[in-house]
Amino acid sequence: MATAASFPIAATALAQDDLNCSDFATQEDAQAEYERDTSDPHGLDRDKDGVACEELRSDGTGDDDSTDAEGTGDGNIGGENQVGVVPEGAVDTGDGSAANNNVIGYLAVSGLALLLGGCAVDPEVVRSEPTATGVVAESSSVAAPSSSNAPSPLMPESDPVRLRVPSIGVDTSLMELGLQRDGTMEVPPDGEIAGWYTKAPTPGELGPAVIAAHVDWKGDPGTFYELDELAPGDGVSVERQDGTTAKFVVTKVEQHPKDAFPTDAVYGDIDHAGLRLITCGGDFDEEARSYRDNIIAYARLADPQSG
Repeated sequence: MATAASFPIAATALAQDDLNCSDFATQEDAQAEYERDTSDPHGLDRDKDGVACEELRSDGTGDDDSTDAEGTGDGNIGGENQVGVVPEGAVDTGDGSAANNNVIGYLAVSGLALLLGGCAVDPEVVRSEPTATGVVAESSSVAAPSSSNAPSPLMPESDPVRLRVPSIGVDTSLMELGLQRDGTMEVPPDGEIAGWYTKAPTPGELGPAVIAAHVDWKGDPGTFYELDELAPGDGVSVERQDGTTAKFVVTKVEQHPKDAFPTDAVYGDIDHAGLRLITCGGDFDEEARSYRDNIIAYARLADPQSG
């Protein structure tokens, strides 16, 4: 007589007709089942972001030993990752449409091959001298809380509704951004609005809040067109749904190739309330219809204010 074989919970679940998240031991088990049939007949991906059963615990295979952008992080603070789901890869904030219409002819005439930005650009708004890859601006003495004995300020959870960056003329409402089916972060549908990543902390909470926007769009400057012009000490204000305002101070601005995106620095656990502002930059890849780099501004909470 054949002996019945024993299977782990994930394998047992595969034989069932009607699965739910309680049938899996870890999120990775549920994700493996979801990826067998991404039409998701069992409804494991309830918010349709490509991630199954997000409420389940991880099996611990992820990297929980990250540090923050200023090097002061202490890993997995509070027993769970501050960013619930880390997006795959870089942030692609461009569509290349204006490059088709305007930039190719302009490059042929002028010989300019480097376009700083994240979406497509109009010849009249092209910057002729892009910043080199690496640190754009950094300061060790910024008027913001640092590694002192005083605790860093923190705010309770509250969705952000508006972003203001006076030094570069940004004043925009905020939309929600989740994950695309390939695991990358969603981006705003046009160049006039910024978005906040809903699987990260809200601005003012402990951890890295993330806001992304286009640098240009269909020939016009986008919301984050001058993001690379930010300097350490510049202020960033985020109005929140509860009527409070989270006031941040920029600590540094960096430019990185998309194929070397600093995932740990952007999304890793930190010991304070942080903010990352992200757009595109570098050369425009005609074949991929995308810019090759990301510009990332790092900031930290300096002053929580009531409405």
